[in-house]
Amino acid sequence: MSGQSHASARWPLVLAVALGALLLAPSVPAKTKTPKEKTPKEKKEKSERGGGHAGGGGKGWIELTEDVPKPVPNPVQRKDGMIVFQRSLLVRIYQNSRPRPEEVVSGIELQATRGAFEAAQVAVYALRDLQNLRVSVSDLYDKEGHTIPASQVTVRMVRFYGAQLAVGHQGLLGVVPKTLEIAVPLAVANETVRPYWITVHVPPDQAGGTYHGTVTFEHAAGSRAIDLTVEVIPVTLDEPDIVYGPLCVNVLSNLWKGREPARWATTSRGRPRCRLATSSSATNASTART
Repeated sequence: MSGQSHASARWPLVLAVALGALLLAPSVPAKTKTPKEKTPKEKKEKSERGGGHAGGGGKGWIELTEDVPKPVPNPVQRKDGMIVFQRSLLVRIYQNSRPRPEEVVSGIELQATRGAFEAAQVAVYALRDLQNLRVSVSDLYDKEGHTIPASQVTVRMVRFYGAQLAVGHQGLLGVVPKTLEIAVPLAVANETVRPYWITVHVPPDQAGGTYHGTVTFEHAAGSRAIDLTVEVIPVTLDEPDIVYGPLCVNVLSNLWKGREPARWATTSRGRPRCRLATSSSATNASTART
């Protein structure tokens, strides 16, 4: 009887660990393939070409791919040297992603209330080696002459890094989109991708209306401009009357390891429950999103 009691007492712990592993597993594209082993010289050259990502090649490294055919550029895209496309903020764009026909855009459309931040994810697929690629945004104007200055628009680029792809599999590695950094001029190799997040902040007293501007992607031998349209809804959303913010799920894996994070939210009995990163303003909330 005592043995059965101890065995049944272990089941909640086993279930908790299994749930933590499911929560922590990162998303991986459906199709993967393992590259052939590279020589030390090839590994060094690949890591030095990465433009901010670590790793690449060798045993244990997975080349993350998408089941998308190679795009066929039209004459204008071929002249520009690039294809600009857009995806949801919730969908990752990898270094070797390819644009689907329906993702190729000539403009970005956003909708926001006063004081809000709204973002779009766009990417450049290089049709040849692009040198000194940089992204700029113009002022935005409505038909009444009101302006959202370019200073209210932030351009961030996605950086790629080598990372462990699954919990419990330390040898399973891949190059993934990891951080957002203020965009700087950089090189984009032929048939690779550089994603960007364009974030517009609507000033608190901005007049309602539809504002128009441009986003320009320029490199040493060409450029491409697309429209940027922002519909400003002339209302201000109320601040919530509760504390809210992103939850770092990684901390859940430490509960059964006995580790003590810097700050915990506690239960009524004072036991550690989870770590919270809180935010109380629209500005901080947008940081989690951009």
